[in-house]
Amino acid sequence: MKKYMTIFLVLFFFSGAFAQQLKILGGPMISNYSEKWPIESPWLQNAGFFRSPFKHSKTGFLAGIGIEFALEKNIAVEIDGLYFHKGSSFLYAWPTPTSQKEDIYDMHGVSFPILLKIKLFPRPFPYVLGGGELSLNFSHAKLTKKIEISTSRGTWENISEDTEKADFGLVFGMGFEMKVSKALFFFEGRYNLGQENIYKGQVYITERPRIRTCALEILAGFKI
Repeated sequence: MKKYMTIFLVLFFFSGAFAQQLKILGGPMISNYSEKWPIESPWLQNAGFFRSPFKHSKTGFLAGIGIEFALEKNIAVEIDGLYFHKGSSFLYAWPTPTSQKEDIYDMHGVSFPILLKIKLFPRPFPYVLGGGELSLNFSHAKLTKKIEISTSRGTWENISEDTEKADFGLVFGMGFEMKVSKALFFFEGRYNLGQENIYKGQVYITERPRIRTCALEILAGFKI
């Protein structure tokens, strides 16, 4: 993880000298975790490489700025600095079918995607993008709610100490640009697939839980 962090920080600050366009961007995100946290038994073992962001999902947002510079006419590199709010939610029967518990996870931090953008055709046709993302997790909390027929109550628990401070993910997506007067607006959809185990707490089973993040991000913004 230190290797990823060093590479991303060097590229982020070095590329600023060659930036051609500044971007303001933000939007909602739908995220989840591959397993319940903390875990006492396997929940979604062998979830596969591509995971759905809609199962056990939580809606959050991300917003920030980016810099983009061209390598060729139709190829560009983009580096963003984004504040994010994401998490996951697990609902299960406890202790009887008439009552339930819900675990809601709430994470805040910043992320630094480095993306290669390829425009196969001119506007208004979409472009494709892909790359990696380094995330730094500032805070992480868990809300356990007991849901009965007519009531819902719960308490927050700080689980930041059991959470890795950094995460690395792969990013895939596409977007399109639209010029209005002299302004250039854009819309993007990104699929973010976390690769690192963010759980570093106590091990309840013989094999350490592998809890990874996943998110679908819908972004909009404009270029300056």
